[in-house]
Amino acid sequence: MAEDSSVTGWVATERGLADRCALAGRLVGKRIVEVQYVDLDYRGWDLGHHDQTRRAITDESEWQVPTWDAGQFHHVDLGIEFCDEDGKTWSVTWDLPGDTESLRLQEGPASEAGVAVWEVTHREPWRSCLDSVVTDVQLRYHAWDVDAGGFWCSRISIFFGTRRVEVLLGDRGPGDGNLVPSANNIAVLLDPSRVPDWESTRDLI
Repeated sequence: MAEDSSVTGWVATERGLADRCALAGRLVGKRIVEVQYVDLDYRGWDLGHHDQTRRAITDESEWQVPTWDAGQFHHVDLGIEFCDEDGKTWSVTWDLPGDTESLRLQEGPASEAGVAVWEVTHREPWRSCLDSVVTDVQLRYHAWDVDAGGFWCSRISIFFGTRRVEVLLGDRGPGDGNLVPSANNIAVLLDPSRVPDWESTRDLI
């Protein structure tokens, strides 16, 4: 979750929905040159990192068992950051759950402090996609409440020519470790065709 962000994924009106789609459109045509996962820093304190700044993961022992790797999908605590060819940072993160919830795309980092940052540009599913510029970004919005109104985003599809990456609100579940819904974790599918059944497409706006 981005800190002190005035932008939310959840929107109250169709005008707000149009604004979010317009923001996503600004990423189209850009070439992404770096992708980073922003996670809670589970090992930083034990490794002597006590100043609450962002910690880039470089130690080979940590890379042997990445905290976010669930095999068929990745699960990220706080967000995914993209750096485009112009040096601008974009991120996918989530709104603080409460009366509403949503995934969101924003300009700027996912979180500024106390996090572990994993550089995954050369890992799938990103490695196979980044030869192409971003050709489309589809924000998968649903109506929030029939009576109260509003719209929320459960999934973002990022297209790179004929390839795409699916990013959704999800996490690794207990026990079998399957992908389960979540309001405050982000999942990245290694196979974009394997969108889970619970991620409904019937009521998309």
